[in-house]
Amino acid sequence: MMPDARSAIRALVEAVARRERGDAAQPDVALRFVMDSLAGMPGYLRPPIHLATLAFDAWPIVSRGRPFHRLGHEARLRQIDAWERSVLGPCRMLMTLYVSLTLFGLWPDDEEEKSGQQENRRYG
Repeated sequence: MMPDARSAIRALVEAVARRERGDAAQPDVALRFVMDSLAGMPGYLRPPIHLATLAFDAWPIVSRGRPFHRLGHEARLRQIDAWERSVLGPCRMLMTLYVSLTLFGLWPDDEEEKSGQQENRRYG
């Protein structure tokens, strides 16, 4: 039960998607957008974001005995909320990053999506 950044991101995206869209959420679409966005970031940003994500995943180990990605939905929401309201700027900024990317992934631009599908048909 070690911290795992990829699993933490998946769990975070699923929790935010469910919080925002309920049963209509499509966390896989949002997760793909988040992961693509992280991969497209400059190389110098990736290590600090990765380390911050590992810290986020490890945070509940002390109090709950398991990492964030192994928590239930309600416990995940409580941790996200706590980090969103944290007095520590880096905690708030990490949540702002992930929540914002998730929201963009949940509500893709329909025109852009259609144009991307046409491009794929044309070139794929």
